Amino acid sequence: MAEPVTLARVAKQFDHRGEPLPVLQGIDLTIAAGEIVAVLGPSGCGKSTLLRLIAGLDQPSSGELRLGDKPVVRSDPRCAVVFQEPRLFPWKNVAKNVAVGARRSQSHSTPDEWLRLVGLDGFAKSLPHQLSGGMAQRTALARALIGQPGVLLLDEPFAALDALTRLQMQDLLWNVCERTGSTVLLVTHDVDEALHLADRIVILGNRPASIVATIPVTSPRPRARGDAYLGQLRDRILGHFGFPVGHESHTAPPDDSNRPELAVLHVYPANHASAAAATVHAMSATDPAPVSAMACPPPAAPLGVRAGDRFGRGRKSSVFDFLSFGLH
Repeated sequence: MAEPVTLARVAKQFDHRGEPLPVLQGIDLTIAAGEIVAVLGPSGCGKSTLLRLIAGLDQPSSGELRLGDKPVVRSDPRCAVVFQEPRLFPWKNVAKNVAVGARRSQSHSTPDEWLRLVGLDGFAKSLPHQLSGGMAQRTALARALIGQPGVLLLDEPFAALDALTRLQMQDLLWNVCERTGSTVLLVTHDVDEALHLADRIVILGNRPASIVATIPVTSPRPRARGDAYLGQLRDRILGHFGFPVGHESHTAPPDDSNRPELAVLHVYPANHASAAAATVHAMSATDPAPVSAMACPPPAAPLGVRAGDRFGRGRKSSVFDFLSFGLH
């Protein structure tokens, strides 16, 4: 059953070479049962630390965290985590890897049920090295879901996938969450991913991070990836990170309109966060002086495209260390 999540004045600091290193401060956040919330923020601001605190893999320096009406406990069994890497046991087949996720739950589900749900029917006996990146991540998602967690925590789960597989996995995640009803907290650096999946986007500032903005995404589902409303929200979000927004058009002077040698090159960076730094240059074959450059955002998808520690002090590490955030 989906659990609401409540954080009240949560702060976390680490000891760095004998000096305190504050990472999070004054985090107040409430996530409703069944809500999907995405977290955006600069690299190193504490997004993954926030997930660790909610999962009970680390303890806050101050403040309170609750799932439902009960405090978060160490390695809280009400949570499941999916990571950027699948972290599958290489010696176990797909079905046995998925079954690991049910060890601490009271779920009587079988791996086959969840493999069908994530589109891996027929691959139960395959070993991890026989899977593509997307298939391995589907296995990791099934492993997290088999225990029917009240809260699903996702730490950039699709960052290592190619662009098309990433879009497919986003749609799969939404379809699965619609069926399971779990509360979801997604950490991502992909603004479009957050807009496509989330009911609400939380933006963290620089370390020590606090919440600087909360943006609701009210577009109905399934969402068109080229929706103009989502484009407006994208501009607003990028503005929080200091990138200029808006669209400019470039046309050649009227007297050059019939010169085929005048070319316009659009440079789209692979990282969307660098979109505002992209420029458009026009260079004539006969005139080496460049025309003025302008900001150029990454292209949107066609309008028709739609979305259908486990360990603590005094205890030895366990199999779950491998499945959590590791020992670092």
